Amino acid sequence: MCCEQQNNNTELDILKKTLAVNLETWELFNRADFTEGEITGYRLFLLISLDRAYKYCESVFLLCEKGFVTESIPIIRTLFELYISVKFIHQNKDQLDRYIDFQWIRRKRFLDILTKDQPKRAHSSQNYTSDEIVRYAASAGKKHKFKNKNNWWPKGFRDACSNVGEEKDYNIVYRYLSDYCHSNVMTVLDYDFVVNKEKKLAFVKKQKEDSQSISAASMLRVMLEFFEEEYKLGTEAKLAHLFDIINDYKNTRG
Repeated sequence: MCCEQQNNNTELDILKKTLAVNLETWELFNRADFTEGEITGYRLFLLISLDRAYKYCESVFLLCEKGFVTESIPIIRTLFELYISVKFIHQNKDQLDRYIDFQWIRRKRFLDILTKDQPKRAHSSQNYTSDEIVRYAASAGKKHKFKNKNNWWPKGFRDACSNVGEEKDYNIVYRYLSDYCHSNVMTVLDYDFVVNKEKKLAFVKKQKEDSQSISAASMLRVMLEFFEEEYKLGTEAKLAHLFDIINDYKNTRG
């Protein structure tokens, strides 16, 4: 009977339930009354990442609920990048400093862009001066030997996905969905032309059965699991139930 009830869940139903568990997690976290000293390093990274993931997933839910499935895809892909970062650092906590220090490489890159035509232009970024950004970026580069100004991964994003057992989703979520994240021909081909009742040409957007909402729910659930591991708020049973619902959905639909 349990499986029959679970089979009736749509992707959006499952994502909605996952979002509800996330909200309950926040309530439990707020009631736990952690001190500032108890939330540092990895725990702070996890807290901020889960908040961002929740907002991504809520956005996906609202878009898909309105039928804007294709428009939710760029958010799914961005969520996947965050998910891989969290999963990679969860398994390699010694890489957290590298992840955080990479901000200086990015700030320096933005500084270079902003001052390209005006080299002497003064600039600040979140209370950091141009000189500080240049100095911190040089220090971070020397410490971590960053080879790429566009990502912080020790051996690249694909390697990180493989490292945490997500190479399949790297191909599906990251590479395949890439075409739907840019204004290229694939977004144009997402429409069908029809003749309406007035015998006038009209176009309608194709409806996708797979809205990627289940992917969002899966990623958010894993991050909630990491959060529970770290903060011990008592959400294990609800997360286990979500795991069963998500797996049942995936299994019954191949």
